[in-house]
Amino acid sequence: MGALSGMSGLSGLSGVMGGLDPDTILWRDAVMANSGTVSTSSISSFDNFFKGLKADALWPKIVDMGAFVGVDNLNAAMVKLKTAPSTPRILVNNNFVGPDYTATGASAGLLGNGINKHLNSNVPTNTLAAGNRHFGVYITDYGSVSTETIIGSNPGRTYANFTAIAKQSSGYTNLYLSGEPIYQGSIILGAANQHIIAISGSPTQIKGFSNGVLIDTDTIPAATLNADAIFIFAQSRGVSAADRSNSRLSMYHMGLNFTDTEVDLFSTRVNTLMTAFGANIY
Repeated sequence: MGALSGMSGLSGLSGVMGGLDPDTILWRDAVMANSGTVSTSSISSFDNFFKGLKADALWPKIVDMGAFVGVDNLNAAMVKLKTAPSTPRILVNNNFVGPDYTATGASAGLLGNGINKHLNSNVPTNTLAAGNRHFGVYITDYGSVSTETIIGSNPGRTYANFTAIAKQSSGYTNLYLSGEPIYQGSIILGAANQHIIAISGSPTQIKGFSNGVLIDTDTIPAATLNADAIFIFAQSRGVSAADRSNSRLSMYHMGLNFTDTEVDLFSTRVNTLMTAFGANIY
């Protein structure tokens, strides 16, 4: 079935979209209100994703989440799947244009340029409490920028307050959750596109997962987080962006701490969603 843009309001959905999860309906309506379009088959895939997260008791642990896949245009991709309390449902788009977004296939996702493009989630860093938080990205192409922040904030411009998933000039991915990097070289970039999840289950611990598998655990110094927003495709420094990324992402998410078992469940649900659009990387 084609996109919903040809329907008048929601009347054309009668009898077709019965049984949708309430959060699917909220997301679908927000897509349409933002001049976005999405096919009924894609709505079904996202509905299964939402219901699966709720069946696994993971939905309450997701604070903010967006997907850059499966919907018909950039406007639709800017609508979050779930949004943090008192936070706008629409991502703030800084310079992304229609051709930067691909809905399906091996090239699915939103492609940065490493120069002037990033998204503002409007989620304050301190929404994710020290010792009880996670965030992650589903990366389908790392791009060529040698030093970049894929998602994060860095209000103090020091490791002590750096909360990010970042690629360093050494050619490796580093995870930061208010402290020194969890590892320098455990995840090699290049062709190893992956779903990365960084978790802090205590104020002084960080764990890193790739495609649902635990890679490393490390200790970090405790820090006081501030209200600077978390950016995607860059790190925020107040209202400014730095270290922009030219990677291609098909999802970001942030929220409360996951157990190792919950990471596995969540990663499986995400990869099933990506598989529905031919965008899975494992």
